Amino acid sequence: MQIQTKFQAWAFVLMIVIGSCKKDPEIAEDKQTLGPYEHGIFVINEGTFSDFRGGLDFISSDLKTIDLDIYVKTNGEEMGNVLRGAAIKDSLLYCVFNDSQKLVVSNRYTAKKIAETSVGLESPTTIVLNDKFIYVSNSEMLSPVSELAILERNSLALTRRISMPGYIPSMVMLNGILFVPNDRSSSNQISLIDSETNTVRGTSNLPKGRVVSMIGDNQNVYALTREWDENNAYIYTLDSGGKIIHQTKLSGMADAYELQVNKGKLYFTIGLDVYVVDAKAQQAPAKPLFTCSDFPKTRKYIDDLTIIDDRIFLSAYSPYEDDSQILIYDLNGKLLQSHSSGRGTVGFLKN
Repeated sequence: MQIQTKFQAWAFVLMIVIGSCKKDPEIAEDKQTLGPYEHGIFVINEGTFSDFRGGLDFISSDLKTIDLDIYVKTNGEEMGNVLRGAAIKDSLLYCVFNDSQKLVVSNRYTAKKIAETSVGLESPTTIVLNDKFIYVSNSEMLSPVSELAILERNSLALTRRISMPGYIPSMVMLNGILFVPNDRSSSNQISLIDSETNTVRGTSNLPKGRVVSMIGDNQNVYALTREWDENNAYIYTLDSGGKIIHQTKLSGMADAYELQVNKGKLYFTIGLDVYVVDAKAQQAPAKPLFTCSDFPKTRKYIDDLTIIDDRIFLSAYSPYEDDSQILIYDLNGKLLQSHSSGRGTVGFLKN
C-alpha cells in the first residue's frame, strides 16, 4: 500500500513536470476592425452647378484605391446638397450641408447614419468641434452679417446664436479659443470666442487685406489675407490670444489661396502652382515648389490643398462636370497617386 502511494505521488509530480514543459498555445490577436473606413482619408464632395448632391468618397491608407459615395452605399439614401464642411470627434463624423441646411452625423468607421438636425442651421458653411459643443457658421456670400450657431454635441440641441460681421470663410479652435474671421469687415477682424462660456472675449485686427484662408497647428493660427489694391497677400501668425507674432508679405501674389501648415512650413496655391515658405520667413518664395501639370487641361486652379501625413492632397474640378480629379504628391512635389472622385471635391479629412 505504501509503495503504491509513493508510485502515485511520483506519477503526479511527473505529470506536472511534463505539463510545464509544453509550450502554451498562442492566443490569436483579435484583428477585428472598427469598420471598413477605419484607416484612410475622407474625400469631401460639395457638388456641382449641374448636380448639387454632396457626398463622401474614401481613399485607402496606402493611397491605391478610392471608394466612391460611401454614405449612399451604406445607408441607401443621399446625404444632402452642397456639402461644405466636415469634422471628426471620437467615433463620429459630422457633415454640414449648405443648400439642405442640415447637419448629418454618421459613424466614422462604417459611414452608418446616426442622426441629423436642421435646428439653428441656415446656409451653414464651416464646422468646428470640441468635447461639448458643435460650432457651425451660417453664412451667405452676399450677406453683410453671419451667425455662429452653437449646438450641444450629445443632444444636437441649439444652445446659442452669436451674430458675426460678414462672411465666414473658415474657423480654427486653439487652446479653447475659437477664431472666427470674416472677409467683409473694414477692420479685417477676427473674433475670438471663449469655448468655456461661448461668448466673444475679444477681437484681433489684421493690418492688411481680408481673410481668405485660415489654418492652425498646436501652437498658432495662420491667416492668409489678400490686399487687392496692392496686388499683395499676407500671412499673419497669431498666438492663442489672438496677438500677431509674425507677418510674411507675399508681394505680387494677391491670388494666393488655400493656406496649409506642416512642420513649421506654410503651403499655399496660386492657380495650379503650389508654394512653400518657412513660417518665420519675411518674404514670399521666389518660385513654386511645383506646378500641377497632371490635372486635365480644363482645370485652371486648385480647389483644395490639404496636407496629411506629409502628403499633399490636391483637388480640382469643373463646376459643370461630374467628376473631380485628385492628385497626391510628396513634400518634394513628386506625384504619388491620382484618382477620379465625386462631384466638386473641396476637401480631405484623415480618419
